[in-house]
Amino acid sequence: MSRAARQVKYDGEVFVQMPVGTDVGRLLQRFWGGRTDVDLAKYRGVWVTVHDPNGNRIGAGMLGLRGMTM
Repeated sequence: MSRAARQVKYDGEVFVQMPVGTDVGRLLQRFWGGRTDVDLAKYRGVWVTVHDPNGNRIGAGMLGLRGMTM
């Protein structure tokens, strides 16, 4: 997700494809857990939307705000 965030210059939406059954909440928790609040500040304008290979939306969240999932 870090690489994708750089590609949108830390301002925009990133679409990620993950396998069916992926726990998006856990994925985001790992992302947030590995960063300080200061580190997360640069991701404040980045949303991530996760889809499975069939195109079904399986989750979304804001990378710069801990706990912000949909």
